[in-house]
Amino acid sequence: ILRKKHRLVSDIEDAEIIIINTCAFLETAREESINTVLEINKLREKNLEKIVLTGCLPEKFVDDIFEEFTEVDVFLGINDYDLLFDALELAYLGQRVNFVKKNTVDIICNQIKESIKEQYKNNNISEAELKKVLELIKDTERLKSVLPLL
Repeated sequence: ILRKKHRLVSDIEDAEIIIINTCAFLETAREESINTVLEINKLREKNLEKIVLTGCLPEKFVDDIFEEFTEVDVFLGINDYDLLFDALELAYLGQRVNFVKKNTVDIICNQIKESIKEQYKNNNISEAELKKVLELIKDTERLKSVLPLL
């Protein structure tokens, strides 16, 4: 966080982004995590702009909580911390973000697809170039699906 030139604050009421790392091992831990989010959400009346939920709770239950738990802007699993800034960028564009168990390759491929399609739409690349890049992305996706079998 500091390497990205963000600052940490000592007073939670001064925070613009709050990252809540959760546990989901026990029911009481899940309840505590949910109550923490609900309590933290009240800080939106102050400086708070985004809530990030990380750790075991989203890792295990994101499919159950993503739609209903609208207080949270970004969901990250236990191995998704490297996606924090990409997720926040999307959140600041108005999206709620679920990057739980999302592979960086998936995200990059999707970003490339959208960028290439936009370039094609704006006549910045030819149809042949568009097809070539989309084929490369398909090859990458196929390779990724085979790698766990090796």
